[in-house]
Amino acid sequence: MAALSSAGVSAVGDAGGRLGLESPWSSLIDLMPAAIWITDGDQIAYANAASAVLFGACDRQQLIGQSIYALLRTSSHAAVRLLQQRALIATDAPQRLRERIACLDGNSRDVEIAMVALPDHGRRTLQMVISDISDHAHVHRTLQKSGHDLQRFTVQLLNAREAERRRIARELHDDLGQRLQALKLALKGMAAASTPPSEAAWREQLNALLTQVDETSASVRRIAFDLRPAILDDLGLTEAIESLARRWSLHSGLPVQLQLMQTDARLGDAVMIALYRIAQESLTNIGKHAGATQVWLALQSADDGLTLVVEDNGTGLDEATAQRNGGHGLLGMRERCRLLGGSIEFGRSVSGGMRIVVWLPLAPAQRSAAAGPTALSGDAQGSAVV
Repeated sequence: MAALSSAGVSAVGDAGGRLGLESPWSSLIDLMPAAIWITDGDQIAYANAASAVLFGACDRQQLIGQSIYALLRTSSHAAVRLLQQRALIATDAPQRLRERIACLDGNSRDVEIAMVALPDHGRRTLQMVISDISDHAHVHRTLQKSGHDLQRFTVQLLNAREAERRRIARELHDDLGQRLQALKLALKGMAAASTPPSEAAWREQLNALLTQVDETSASVRRIAFDLRPAILDDLGLTEAIESLARRWSLHSGLPVQLQLMQTDARLGDAVMIALYRIAQESLTNIGKHAGATQVWLALQSADDGLTLVVEDNGTGLDEATAQRNGGHGLLGMRERCRLLGGSIEFGRSVSGGMRIVVWLPLAPAQRSAAAGPTALSGDAQGSAVV
């Protein structure tokens, strides 16, 4: 809100004793939604009702007589003093400054302060209009943080993509390349043999070659599974997460308590991939950082969507600490949820470890793809330990 006009301010009269507001303008200023002060030097000589509300005061009398600097951050004092000097010189245009105030109730607010000198009161009296811009400032900070998070996520994504390319290239070279080279040398040796081997030796060589072919095929399937689990397309999300948990449990030696509802492919590729990758990243983090001895993983329907819950009894890790230590994939999880209109929460489990709760919305056509709980080991609750 702009400062009052010089004519209007003049009509207000003096405020606070020497500058007392005993005129119709006093009531008008009192009705204004923006906080308005009149200061004599550094002291507040008049404050309207909105000032008391903004500063958390019981009434305006709590503000009158106080130094304006008692209500401003110490770091802003120099800037406000400079603004006062400019306002007293440039009487034709309000001087503006964005600051953060310390309210009497212990809270703080973001404000814009507009100052203009009052005519006919020497060089000491200012009118100040203080507009609350806390919501706008909060939105600005949130957008700024989101921009920084997105930038950091993009860098992490590019680094992860490059790391994945290096891993695949290394596996193709070190694993598949060596296996194929061994097959080539074995076949070349058989072809170059000057005398045919005996039938028993021939069969032994063929069996060895078949074993190498089987191992090479298994290696190809493993690499392909890491890139895109075929079980997602063949059997659906529930079986894919169960398979993931079983393989992770076998590798880590930690039991995983499962409670998974039955789903099918009608969930849609985007939802299935997002939930699968979040479950995969969560288990990876638990294995690397949590120091846990027990893991719980649940997939349930909730509020026209699906909820995935992963928790452990380890040391726990809050999101802020994780981001400082490189993210642990939490930013990627949050971005997956955001892109699908869902939500993700990071917190503490009852046992003290980390608890991740993911919710993704489902379109009406997708909701029928979640048929209900499945008994993975004959348990009526749909629970199983793997």
